[in-house]
Amino acid sequence: MNPSNPTFSKSFIDYYSAKGLVPGVQNDDNLRLFQRRRGLYSHLGIVPRLLQDRKVLEFGPGSGDYALFTASHDPQLIQFVEGSNDCVASIEEKRDSGQFGSCEIGIHLGDILEYEDPELYDVVLCEGTIPGQDDPLAFTRHIAKFVAPGGVLVITNATRLSLLSDVCRRIVLPIFQSHANSEDELIQSLVDHFTPDLDALGNVSRSYSNWVMDIIIHPWHDIQFSIAESIEILSDQFEILGSSPRFLSDWSWYKAIDGDFSGINERALKSYRELELSLLDCRAVPQAFPLETVEEFTQLTNSAYQLHDALLQNPEEKYYEEFLKNIKLLSGLLIERMPDTAKALQDYHQGLSDLLNGKFNTDFGEFCSFWGRGQQYSSYIRVR
Repeated sequence: MNPSNPTFSKSFIDYYSAKGLVPGVQNDDNLRLFQRRRGLYSHLGIVPRLLQDRKVLEFGPGSGDYALFTASHDPQLIQFVEGSNDCVASIEEKRDSGQFGSCEIGIHLGDILEYEDPELYDVVLCEGTIPGQDDPLAFTRHIAKFVAPGGVLVITNATRLSLLSDVCRRIVLPIFQSHANSEDELIQSLVDHFTPDLDALGNVSRSYSNWVMDIIIHPWHDIQFSIAESIEILSDQFEILGSSPRFLSDWSWYKAIDGDFSGINERALKSYRELELSLLDCRAVPQAFPLETVEEFTQLTNSAYQLHDALLQNPEEKYYEEFLKNIKLLSGLLIERMPDTAKALQDYHQGLSDLLNGKFNTDFGEFCSFWGRGQQYSSYIRVR
């Protein structure tokens, strides 16, 4: 499992350092944060108490806030690998003030892809880091090599489809930039514009201005790295253990398992591809779509993402026109099976048209409540 000379995209680190941001800072108190992490770990098939006396490796921990939950279950060691000086300072502050309890804390400042360690770990975590890398498949292989046999790898995934709602929001940036006299004014105007959206989302665990800087202003690389892709790249040594959201229902009989691999990866891939369109809207009841419909929708969302890239580099009217046509086609595909999503896209079409005509107080209607299942989690157990 050797990566073929991949490069680590430092755009995240460079951006956050330039803006003085520390990613991963949570506004929640520890009780609420721990409740959320416990629910996530349950989806991923990880019993938190079994972390006791285990060795944990976390890549890209950001502020270290999430690691507080891990540390509360008394692992023997948490080894952090982080590329940002500001993030390392945040982790060191938590360590020095005793927030990680009695477990041993190791901190390595440097490029994740240059990290080497003879130790194998019971749990390896990498959240919010792989999508957007120059080579996410090679990146995943690199971090997976530190998982001990029988250990667990936890990563995050995102796709152009799951982030369509964010893509729609991001392309208004050039419109607001053209009317702002400073970055502070730009951020505030975007906060004002997206407050109805964020209020509708609820459970936002960071400030609205931080969300604007991270999701709207922050330049994106291609964020495509699906759960299906991670299953396939890891399938020679790993089996899927869990995911959030959960999509796999496995009715196989345990006695029928013969050999290292149970066949769950193949069943997971089938389930994922049938339910993939449900990632589009977090309000939608999961339902299986014909694969040809999924393929048609995927092509349209890929086109929307390409137009998003073109617009943010060169916000010409023709690109906005093409984007609006794309949204209309996407809405038409969903009108029968996902009517609420179709209505949200219709309202977005009208709202963006108004915004392009200078109506900054326009109402985006149902679109404000439209959010995709942007980032997903998946976990894998090393079986070979």
